[in-house]
Amino acid sequence: MPQRKQAVTLSGSTFLQAYLPSEEETMGRVVVELLAAGKNLNRKNLCAKLLNLVETSGSADEERQYMQLIRLVLERDS
Repeated sequence: MPQRKQAVTLSGSTFLQAYLPSEEETMGRVVVELLAAGKNLNRKNLCAKLLNLVETSGSADEERQYMQLIRLVLERDS
């Protein structure tokens, strides 16, 4: 899930700024991809998919977000 680019205008100049989707949007995409592939939706498959995304992430921000989502998936209620 690559970052999207967003045009930002400052003082008449346009710059491309990387847009990182929210954690909710990213997790939603992961869930949809797993279900579309016919896989069961469980912690193991979610973590496997997220770890694959960590390995192929294009930026430190993406990697941090995927690692945070892995922590969220593995978190247990006390």
